[in-house]
Amino acid sequence: MKFSKSLLWAFAGLGLFACSNEEVVPEGGSIQGDATVRVTVNTDLLGGVSRAISPTTPVTGSHGETANVEISKIVVKVTAGVVGNDNGEKTFSSLQELEAAKNQVTFTGIRQPTKVEVFVNNGKAADWTLTDFYNSESGSNLGLKAPMYGYADSSTGLTQGEDGNYSATITPKHETALLEFSEIKHVDDGSCYFNTITFDGLFLNNVKLNEESETYLTTATNWATAKAGAPTYSEVGQSFKTAEGQWPAAGQCYAYNIFPTSNMPILTLCFSDITTANNVVGFEDGVGYATVKSYKIENVQNLSAEQRTALGISETTGTATLTKFVEGYVYKFKRLNVADENIGEGIDGAEDVSLTATVEIIPWTIVEGIVDWN
Repeated sequence: MKFSKSLLWAFAGLGLFACSNEEVVPEGGSIQGDATVRVTVNTDLLGGVSRAISPTTPVTGSHGETANVEISKIVVKVTAGVVGNDNGEKTFSSLQELEAAKNQVTFTGIRQPTKVEVFVNNGKAADWTLTDFYNSESGSNLGLKAPMYGYADSSTGLTQGEDGNYSATITPKHETALLEFSEIKHVDDGSCYFNTITFDGLFLNNVKLNEESETYLTTATNWATAKAGAPTYSEVGQSFKTAEGQWPAAGQCYAYNIFPTSNMPILTLCFSDITTANNVVGFEDGVGYATVKSYKIENVQNLSAEQRTALGISETTGTATLTKFVEGYVYKFKRLNVADENIGEGIDGAEDVSLTATVEIIPWTIVEGIVDWN
């Protein structure tokens, strides 16, 4: 008796699991004609309802907690000799649409499958550039909704059962870390260096430009070349002497998805229209910069041993310096107080001055820490 093969899908990394009690072959019977496999998708770990994420809205949560993946689209694709009745691909435009289908994905008439893939939020197998990543279907509003991808083939988990059907467990992988910066303030002790100073914006210098190759933004020598070099920047254009000024506004943040790297990007604040007080020399060109020297985590004892290992932290208590940014984590830097002495004339900022801020890092997982300014 001839029958076709079908595929059983399970999405472990997103909390999507195939029902273990679904009977593909009735007890005491056999499959008649084309096989059909029904998959039940558990969406509990996805947060229940998909929502849009704005890069100005900070992720909520506390040290060591997790945040839900935000879903805008899930595509399941089969590569096979015969792709069956669904042309080997099913798309869900939202989590609600998946739930409306009772969280079940069904493929029929599949023969000689060689690869199965899951694309989340327009994820892809090919190598990303940072610009393409930001120009993906998710647009600039990435955050927790950033693209993810996973696959299985005959060497990585695509297997055929005794009943002739195929099964695969796919774990979509995070491709970026998420950095959030908030509560940037000018600290004035009453003897301000500057009569006028404009906060043009901020960007990530030395940011990794390609997912697979070690290429970095090295051409940013000023605010204009920074904006031309990579999408990881934010415009401000306001006086930095504004009384009680805070950037961005309360409850917002500047958020950047970056490729994982141990070559740490440099947060750089850019200033222009600088005129100095009578007792201050320099800044003849009217521009200045403040840059982060190092990123640190406080209270590492509040992280699990697994999280410390993933983050590359050997310390078990106290404060540790981050040596890499890891995919699937949200690093939340807040209360960045910038004093006049933190601002220097060159793109590298001032020297020998450190500033403590508060950081939180979210599978997406959350952590707290500090940064040093140059």
